[in-house]
Amino acid sequence: MRFQLHEKVDHLEQSLEHAAREFEAEQSLLVEKTNDEVVWSRTEIAKLQRVIQLKTKEMNKVKKLARNILDQRTEVERFFIDALNQVKKEIIAHR
Repeated sequence: MRFQLHEKVDHLEQSLEHAAREFEAEQSLLVEKTNDEVVWSRTEIAKLQRVIQLKTKEMNKVKKLARNILDQRTEVERFFIDALNQVKKEIIAHR
């Protein structure tokens, strides 16, 4: 009887050690996987930040071009208005 109890205790201790080893192995795999995911995520974040920088520069260039086009259009409109007024004055002067 005592021998059987000793045997059961030994068996339970071995089972517990086995479970502990499995848990540690699984934990190691999870830590490794998580670290890999963190590295991948940081790489992706760096890439996306670079894309954002490039898009921001591109948007600033587009804004600058749009502002230049608007300024040029305003100058052309002023020129035509001035020319139209000049023609009106010349027509009135010739009548």
